[in-house]
Amino acid sequence: MKWIALQFLTVLVLAPMALADGFLPSPVPVSEYQNVGVDEHPNAQLPLDLQFMDETGRLVKLADYFKPNRPVVLQLGYYGCPKLCDVISRAVVDSAKVIESVSAGKDYTFVFVSINPAETAALAGMKRQSMLAEYNRPNSDDGFHCLVGTEANIDKLADAVGYRYHRVDIDGQFAHPAVVMVLTPDGRMSRYIYGIGAPTQTLELSLVDASAGKIGSSWDKFALLICCYDVATGKYSLAAERLMSFAAICTMLFMGASFFWLFRHAGPGRGSRLGKPRVGGQGIDDSGNETTQEMK
Repeated sequence: MKWIALQFLTVLVLAPMALADGFLPSPVPVSEYQNVGVDEHPNAQLPLDLQFMDETGRLVKLADYFKPNRPVVLQLGYYGCPKLCDVISRAVVDSAKVIESVSAGKDYTFVFVSINPAETAALAGMKRQSMLAEYNRPNSDDGFHCLVGTEANIDKLADAVGYRYHRVDIDGQFAHPAVVMVLTPDGRMSRYIYGIGAPTQTLELSLVDASAGKIGSSWDKFALLICCYDVATGKYSLAAERLMSFAAICTMLFMGASFFWLFRHAGPGRGSRLGKPRVGGQGIDDSGNETTQEMK
């Protein structure tokens, strides 16, 4: 009984680390899914000269998808994945559809690279079409690309981003992590977004952050001033120090503006007249003589 309980706990721990279909298939031993995960390589440069084949069967380089001011969302997986890869892709597209400040094809590019060297450009083409149909936004044809490649180039790309996977000897499946990566326009690692979902705010701010603020709305750029990326949670959250600093700056600006307004509206001439005492119907004129006002 204790042995069964131990196995059950082991499955609960390893399952979220991303199996090919999101769950541990019963015939597969737990050991098949060890050493699967992500070794983060922040700011690492991708080998952009690596060659792959796109959805049309054309030979391309990774560099073809990196353009000025346009970050890249990268997903590694495979088109024949029973469940997990498609769930991740759909989650990214669902989040992307909600974001209004940036658009795929105009502001960023999504690139899916298969880790299965046996898969074909035809499968890549079907995957791309399904993503375009799901996104369903005008002028987004250049926003989604799906690639296949040789085992050697796949491994070089996986090593560069710290993506650890391996083939499972059952029905040609692969054990792999559940993650998408956001890269800068010049091909450097910027963010890792884990899990089968891609929170809309995290995806949006990751894209704006990776572009160094060159895309996105004014609100997105303001949010980056008061938010920071939490490596532990993989999300953006309010940074207390930044928020306090921003509040202090706003207070100083408000006080400065208030003093300036008072100075402009209470100058020497107005101040001298406003400051002359008046008691009842008597006052003092500009020569210092007492005057009397008639009461009407």
